[in-house]
Amino acid sequence: MNLSGKRILITGAASGLGRAAATALQKAGALVVGLDKNSVAVGEGMRFIVADVRDALGIAAAVEQAVSRLGGLDI
Repeated sequence: MNLSGKRILITGAASGLGRAAATALQKAGALVVGLDKNSVAVGEGMRFIVADVRDALGIAAAVEQAVSRLGGLDI
């Protein structure tokens, strides 16, 4: 799978399936922003945003941050 240059926001990126997905997407060449209520480094070069997806305003702010950091989102 080649995702070179694709800009991806992934939730739950601090652990479990979200972390595994974020890492796999990075290895496939994607630019990944991880989103989670817990702060943790997921991979080298990955950007991370702390936000709680139960809070609509927090989600909107996190998406805005991701778009700003990556210059847009593809996935």
